Amino acid sequence: MLKCEPRGERWVSARRMRGLVKLLGDAREIIRDIEARRSHLVEGITRLVGATFVATVVDEDFHPAGKGSLRDLAAWGLDGAASGVLSVLAIEGTARHPALRQSMIADDYREPLVWDRRARAPDRLWYRDSYFQDYVRPHHLDGCILGGARINETTLLGVGAMRESRDTPFRDEDMALLEGYAEAARGIWRERDRAAEIAAALPPRLRRLLALMLEGGSEKSIAGALGLSAHTIHTYVKQLYRAVGVGSRAELMSRARTVLKRP
Repeated sequence: MLKCEPRGERWVSARRMRGLVKLLGDAREIIRDIEARRSHLVEGITRLVGATFVATVVDEDFHPAGKGSLRDLAAWGLDGAASGVLSVLAIEGTARHPALRQSMIADDYREPLVWDRRARAPDRLWYRDSYFQDYVRPHHLDGCILGGARINETTLLGVGAMRESRDTPFRDEDMALLEGYAEAARGIWRERDRAAEIAAALPPRLRRLLALMLEGGSEKSIAGALGLSAHTIHTYVKQLYRAVGVGSRAELMSRARTVLKRP
């Protein structure tokens, strides 16, 4: 057994941890289509957690005084984001959800955190709330774990998983697995956005250099292709390292293939 995180007694089996590692690794290989990457992630975590419906979002107004402002939504199961379970939150704000409203007030995401719905919205509140009555109950859903990982003081990479009312409740292991997913997913959910910023900041010559390096060109072959001296290309390579924030060609290639949008 592998312990997923240090809090409490939550453990994740080696088999499920390997599944999560593979899911995240495969997602990092999807570098040209961010929507495909997000779909791959939510589909995969739905299967790993054993949920009926899973959503991952970026909430840019998640703090005690906020109302919630969802961006970069992806969901799997039911009718996806069009099911109403998620879309109403995108329209009216995260605070529309009684448990998420309490979570915003608690503001305890110092570390990635996933909790059972009952911890923030007990049954007497949940079953009477119009959110449950109008959007959850029609899909015969009930079991729910929610949480996420902070991106900054007001922004959360939020995750949520739901099961049908007839299904077995989520266990601590399921919550630990979703916590691990949230922690890792926040680093790749918007990678293409950061890549565009990095690439846009590169001078044209460094963008061209990066393209040739990604094609496998050596400094000598690139110098010949561009009609420049090997010394000049070596100088440009060092400039590229500094611009991207790496210290070697191997590190550049790894980062470029998973973070940078190829010019």
